[in-house]
Amino acid sequence: MTFIPFRYHVPVALYILADANYLALALNSSINFVIYCFMGRHFRQQLKIAMSQLWNLMRMRCNRSRQGEVVIQDIPELPDDVDVNDQET
Repeated sequence: MTFIPFRYHVPVALYILADANYLALALNSSINFVIYCFMGRHFRQQLKIAMSQLWNLMRMRCNRSRQGEVVIQDIPELPDDVDVNDQET
């Protein structure tokens, strides 16, 4: 009798099923967005408001950068006990 060792591998079918699952998830998310856009009047109104605010923000930042202003936001402040000029070698 010959000894056949166990094979610890993943069957190819599982890889195919996993890829099909990821594809189905992506399609579901995309289709849900389209359905909401077609069917939901309130969703469309809120989406238009959000996109117009985003567009205005981007346009303002672009205009500021064209004028030479540095646009930096959300920079955390250093604690009081940190010395910026202290350099360790």
